[in-house]
Amino acid sequence: AAPPPGTPARAARPPPRSVRAAARAARVRRIADGGGVKLHAFEPSGRRVWTVVGDGDEHWVDLECGYCSCPAFRFERLGGGGGDGSCYHLEAVRSAGSGGRPDVTMFSDDEYAGLVAGLLPRLRDKGL
Repeated sequence: AAPPPGTPARAARPPPRSVRAAARAARVRRIADGGGVKLHAFEPSGRRVWTVVGDGDEHWVDLECGYCSCPAFRFERLGGGGGDGSCYHLEAVRSAGSGGRPDVTMFSDDEYAGLVAGLLPRLRDKGL
């Protein structure tokens, strides 16, 4: 039955947490197994730079600091989003790094500064 005229409409309920968690897990698997996780490995130092191609953009992930350059991470971690402080990019890197299939590109340590210099303008343009 329809509510009486003048009754405020109810806000749509968000999907249950289990549905959201399953959708997020599927997204993580799709990215981790589909070549969306990029490992830029430098020799001989062993330095690693992880990037993740998400939904239309590439984000820098630092596993040691638990950081991602995506807006969802900033909202969850820094803006009080109430979540676990993570994002699906971080989860995809963890998954790819522990048995998944990261796309690995080897570099010389001499190329490290150039790669980081290429990432910085994109981060600055995002306001990071």
